[in-house]
Amino acid sequence: TFINIIAGKIVQDDGEVRRAQNLRIGYLDQHATLDKTITVMDYLKGAFTYLDEIHARLEKIYEDMGTTIVLAILHKSKVYFAYAGDSRAYGLRDGRFIRLTEDQTYVDYLYNIGKMKKEEMSTSSERHKLLNALGIYPTISYSLFISKNDFDSILLCSDGLYNNLNDSSMAE
Repeated sequence: TFINIIAGKIVQDDGEVRRAQNLRIGYLDQHATLDKTITVMDYLKGAFTYLDEIHARLEKIYEDMGTTIVLAILHKSKVYFAYAGDSRAYGLRDGRFIRLTEDQTYVDYLYNIGKMKKEEMSTSSERHKLLNALGIYPTISYSLFISKNDFDSILLCSDGLYNNLNDSSMAE
């Protein structure tokens, strides 16, 4: 009875039913007469066809999207770093702020092979093109290194921080 009320098939005896805006309900009548030309599975899927359509649209939107990551695991006297993309790790040691990771971006690649100057990197229209990220390739690819844990502090951050603050501001 509840499902029939929610689906609008019958009117409730008393009270009020409030529906969220833009709410769609997949409804299957419990006394349905099945079409003998379709399978039970296809009949069940039919109640939620619109979800398949939404899923297909979302898949298209997110097709080429991924995420960057940086992580640090402190174990005894060592720090294990792993990263993909342009999320960074910095270490503060004896008052010096040290960048520990290398961005896996197209402009860093161009800089490393001598095709771009350091001062051009921050204004290049290519600066956000990633060469590596989680979720854009069928397998996971990341860089890993181990360091002696002689840091006073470790900072892990994304480009949202280092694009808006210089190294001395982050060190503070």
